[in-house]
Amino acid sequence: FVDYAYKHGWRARGMDPSKEAIDYAYQHVSAVEMCQIAWDSQHFNRYSTFEVVTAFWLLEHLPDPRAFLTWARLHLAPGGVLALCVPNEWNWVQAQANVITKTPNWWLHPTHLNYWSAATLYGMLGRAGFRVMDALGSFPIEAVILEGTDYVGDERLGDEMHALMRQSELKLDRGTRLAVQRKHALQACGRDLFVVCKVDA
Repeated sequence: FVDYAYKHGWRARGMDPSKEAIDYAYQHVSAVEMCQIAWDSQHFNRYSTFEVVTAFWLLEHLPDPRAFLTWARLHLAPGGVLALCVPNEWNWVQAQANVITKTPNWWLHPTHLNYWSAATLYGMLGRAGFRVMDALGSFPIEAVILEGTDYVGDERLGDEMHALMRQSELKLDRGTRLAVQRKHALQACGRDLFVVCKVDA
């Protein structure tokens, strides 16, 4: 994503506390600045501002996600945008699939300290002073369990289902794909929620 932003004219910078992640990134995005630091590092003073802050699959790992949202609000320039992605857990499709899968509650993971639904994510953003401008839901992959393909616990089958999902989405033109994903978000389904928000004036 950082590489994509850079190639489209943004002065993009990536950061991650993991040396392995930064090393991997530099193998793929050598022209982009990558920093081995955490978001709450003293590297950022209170006057460091950004037009866009992105946090993809981060909030579920943080012991205090509200602290990150406060940090993001402080460091966004006027009119700036926060873009988040989190796994969408305990949604209604997942709940139905959970009844019939051989591996109940498969989404529970030892690295996840928080679990998000559309309601809890939007509520947290609102309390942190953000207003949701747009929301997308990715393909509700759990639906294939309801259709008889229990991919949970079978990595090979899971990869096949993911590839089919990706092929299906890429066959749609951009406008149709966004319309479908907005519908998923409105229906509170989709494997992941992608949210764009601004500081609430």
